[in-house]
Amino acid sequence: NEVVAEEVPPTRHLEGLIGEDLLARLYTRVVSQIMAAYEIEADIPVYEQENDNPGSYLFTGEPGTGKTHAAEGVAFVLRDLGYDVGFYPVLGSQIKQSEYGESEDRLRRLLRRVDDDGHELSVVFFDEFEDIATRNEHHATAAIANTLQSLTSGADVVDSVVVIGATNHSERISDAIHNRFTDVEFQEPSREAKVEMLEHYLGEACDFDSKRLVSLDDDLFDGLTGRDIKLAARDAADHSLLPTESSRPTSVSEMETVREQLQQTPNVSIDDVRLALANRH
Repeated sequence: NEVVAEEVPPTRHLEGLIGEDLLARLYTRVVSQIMAAYEIEADIPVYEQENDNPGSYLFTGEPGTGKTHAAEGVAFVLRDLGYDVGFYPVLGSQIKQSEYGESEDRLRRLLRRVDDDGHELSVVFFDEFEDIATRNEHHATAAIANTLQSLTSGADVVDSVVVIGATNHSERISDAIHNRFTDVEFQEPSREAKVEMLEHYLGEACDFDSKRLVSLDDDLFDGLTGRDIKLAARDAADHSLLPTESSRPTSVSEMETVREQLQQTPNVSIDDVRLALANRH
């Protein structure tokens, strides 16, 4: 029962993420370390590695903080620098099996198959990484973690594969993985970063000076992730185009009118934005 790891062309650049601190950590702690390990020349500084395993990275943080985007962005940047890179996203749950030894075999077959795909370097991204690297005393779980370590830095290492795991539950990841993987923490963006994101996602759709976003109440932004901000911008645009409750469509012809409206350029008001942010809580 093989795990299907389909190659996906990376389309999102790291610089689509907001936050200079996060970008600096990704470039210096991930991209530059990979390039140093694989002897790729680039005009960015290469910092000393935290461990002897440049092929393994752990992205931790709350949902919606950009972990998946960042993993794809690492592959995109390496391609942009001229390196032949394959990107393979996989769910951790696709690896975990109930039969003894099967999870380790699936993991081993997956990484070796990717290693044989012919790319100079392949980035395998495991979302929901806690499903295969959890903190658990059960012997089967320990065997999976040991296999993963062996494939990324041990005797069975797959030389051309970089593993990036992402988890919303850092506390569930085994100590062995934490010790051998380079950790990159994704935090809730600052208020200033959220305003910058909101302005970016609204684009040219506002009928007000975007500087007014700064004046919105702090509690509208509290607890929201980058994903929440993106969805709020979309909701604000939809709200500006859709009929009011007093004029909801009740016929096919009125639905045609709604469809035409949704194809127009939105004209978002500051009240649309305020309502959309409030509704994300």
